Amino acid sequence: MISEVPSVARNWWLFVVLGAVCVATGIATIVWPGITLLALGLLAGIYLLMTAFMEILDAITGDANSRALSAIIGVTR
Repeated sequence: MISEVPSVARNWWLFVVLGAVCVATGIATIVWPGITLLALGLLAGIYLLMTAFMEILDAITGDANSRALSAIIGVTR
């Protein structure tokens, strides 16, 4: 088994950046709850539209065995 400790030790600063972003996001959520909820709703909506489009595209061009399931998932999203 390969140890991931050396890789994590080399990139310790990524965890610091991630922590700072999380703290800043938490503070922004407390300070501006309305706009944060709006942004979260918009991001969720964009994500759902993109995944539905990809499922419908897969239903059209994908494997014949999974077309029906892809079409159902794409339409119901």
